[in-house]
Amino acid sequence: MSYSDADRIRAVLQNAKHKETGDLNKADLVIFVTCSVKQQAEDKVIGHLRDLVKIKKKQGLQIGLTGCMARNTSNQESKKKDKLLKKYKDLDFVFRIEDTEKLPTLLENEFETKSNKQNPISYFEIKPSYQESFRAFIPIMNGCNKFCTYCIVPYARGREISRKMSYIINEVKQLIKNGCKEITLLGQNVNSYGRTNDVYNEQIQKNEQEDFARLLTELDSIPGKFRLRFTSPHPQDMSNEAIKTICSLDSICNHVHLPLQSGDDEILKAMNRSYDLKKFKSMVRKFRKLSPNIAISTDIIVGFCGETEEQFQNTVQSFHDLKFDLAYISQYSQRTGTYASKNLEDNISNKEKKNRFHILNNLLRKISLTKNQTYLNQKVEILVDTIDKKSKTATGKTSSYKTIQVPLGDLKPGDFAKVFVTTAKEWILYGELVSEMGKPRGIRKEKEVGEKLKHDRIKA
Repeated sequence: MSYSDADRIRAVLQNAKHKETGDLNKADLVIFVTCSVKQQAEDKVIGHLRDLVKIKKKQGLQIGLTGCMARNTSNQESKKKDKLLKKYKDLDFVFRIEDTEKLPTLLENEFETKSNKQNPISYFEIKPSYQESFRAFIPIMNGCNKFCTYCIVPYARGREISRKMSYIINEVKQLIKNGCKEITLLGQNVNSYGRTNDVYNEQIQKNEQEDFARLLTELDSIPGKFRLRFTSPHPQDMSNEAIKTICSLDSICNHVHLPLQSGDDEILKAMNRSYDLKKFKSMVRKFRKLSPNIAISTDIIVGFCGETEEQFQNTVQSFHDLKFDLAYISQYSQRTGTYASKNLEDNISNKEKKNRFHILNNLLRKISLTKNQTYLNQKVEILVDTIDKKSKTATGKTSSYKTIQVPLGDLKPGDFAKVFVTTAKEWILYGELVSEMGKPRGIRKEKEVGEKLKHDRIKA
């Protein structure tokens, strides 16, 4: 979401005659696009902000901030300042992401005199300036209505509002026409798209499909070779129709991210997650029945308020049962302003949180290795996203979100490449490029590749 926000901020500034620079010492303006999911994320921003003070004094740098840390669009001259402006005097202005189009007036100190009304829809109408030609992040909605007790997003982003379907379709069509190969649809709860406001107009008429499934179907029908991803769905809103649609459409990647957060029902209730482990497991079974090789990743919070050892062990057991391909494991950190910060005691020590993190991460490491070994001696397709000229390697991801490193050859970011997988590690796969004839390219013969596979299996 931060990358998507930055693409629109960049476009607004470019239209206001600003020019981007990669050299901080030449900058007149720096804007932080922030995340508040973890305390660590905020701490990094504050650390960088303090580092900029010397440059600010030296060259009159202007410093701004937006994203999930922002609450109130204002600057140091405003009557009603955001609390960050009061706390950090070297921060010049703060703006809510809905006010991105009004950034030039804020820079000119005219925001309050010209307009002070937020318009969430206008953010979607900004034509973004993408950093990459082969990959794009497209917001289909903004805000959140779920109010998980640990989360600040509903307060930072506001209530859910969905973008018109025709606008999304037109943006995707243009991206594909310009050579984009992978598009990720974004939303705080992406599968609740269309549930709080009408997303149809004269170009796209409503039918019997639910809105999220309809959007995926419409995008899948666009001609061209491209991948479609989405993040992040909420288990509560993952309907049977959505599951069937996700598993049936060709362009949608063979990977779904389902945030579990905890494997214990009492902790889920304390988190206000609105589902239990039984329902979550049923959802996973449905995905795997319709698409047996689908990769499933998740989010987990360890050390949430009052989490007992027994409750944590329920989460450990859920990892054994569900066998996630990947998990983003976080140690609970209290966010000021949330329900949990006001009503629940953060009573799990940092030491215990770290211990639980490592237990889960080590288990995930073993599960991930077992999952990755199923790719050995298989031919898969990757979309190259990075190259390393020094090591002469290219790295890309499969449709199932597995990272694979291969010899560079003549590859460049945005290329699709066929790969023969030769080595499986916990978090990464290695392979050889496959020629059009279907054999691995390079100097090694197939017999040698087979011997290496045998050796790697023994090591594993």
